[in-house]
Amino acid sequence: MACTSCSTKDGQPKGCKNNGTCGTDSCNKLTVFDWLSNMTLPNGEKPFNWVEVRFKNGRKEYYYNPENITLSIGDV
Repeated sequence: MACTSCSTKDGQPKGCKNNGTCGTDSCNKLTVFDWLSNMTLPNGEKPFNWVEVRFKNGRKEYYYNPENITLSIGDV
């Protein structure tokens, strides 16, 4: 799955030896993929206010975002 938003200058997707995908961007070690990115919430529903954070040391944690801070994949 290649896409222009995450591809490199030669058109190959980022990732392990440029064989990754937009969803993984790595050698699949603790990969994160937003399975719901193309879904819209039903009318009247509030966005889920929990976020998944992946750390460099290989662990993942989930955090509550009560102030609804706008976050994007790749934020540091």
